[in-house]
Amino acid sequence: MAREIKQGLWLESSGGIVTIGVTEDLVALGKLSSIETLGVGSKIEAGGPLALFGFPKGREVEVDSPISGRILEVQDVSAVTKDPKENWFLKVDASDSDDEEEDEVDDDADDDDDDE
Repeated sequence: MAREIKQGLWLESSGGIVTIGVTEDLVALGKLSSIETLGVGSKIEAGGPLALFGFPKGREVEVDSPISGRILEVQDVSAVTKDPKENWFLKVDASDSDDEEEDEVDDDADDDDDDE
């Protein structure tokens, strides 16, 4: 079941994959004309920029990411506008742990230096 969050987004999580869509609050601003977000493979951070939604007459709404992870899929705005409350615009792997792995590698390198 999807849960609504602030900024006009809904989230649905399954096995570390988070699907993100728009709620009625965002749709109430008008018909979406564009969605700008980072591309597939890009890393996003909770609290950082997630997407810029474009509406008629040049109106734009920027939303921050509610989660951290790596973008897996980006849906075209035309699919989202057909039924915004049902269609997602982004899928994110929230289980991505590249930063933790890099920290572990750095710790191992530091341990090797101590042995000398």
